[in-house]
Amino acid sequence: MVQCAAFRCNARPEKGKKLFFPLPKGRSIRRKWILAVNSRRIIDEKVVDFTPSKHSKLCIKHFEAKCFVHPPSVMASAGLGLRPLLLPDTVPTLFPDTDYLDSLLVQYIV
Repeated sequence: MVQCAAFRCNARPEKGKKLFFPLPKGRSIRRKWILAVNSRRIIDEKVVDFTPSKHSKLCIKHFEAKCFVHPPSVMASAGLGLRPLLLPDTVPTLFPDTDYLDSLLVQYIV
């Protein structure tokens, strides 16, 4: 089953809703997404960087409204059930589940 690739995000697909986005295929933009995910994990007291698989996806909550062709809130209020489309070169910027991570990582990096 699909789950969001962002660290500590446990979002899963809801029936009938398409709110997940695969990582882009273009090398440059894909690298930006990987860096933006901020999904470094601490395993056995070692920092392990996020390495996406071909099935990795991010959920809609990691993108600001300005990242979409038509903001999802506008589409929902208009009763449109279309899949939200990201603008070209959009990079995820919202990672509320990892805000604590920076202070935790300092302990292991220093």
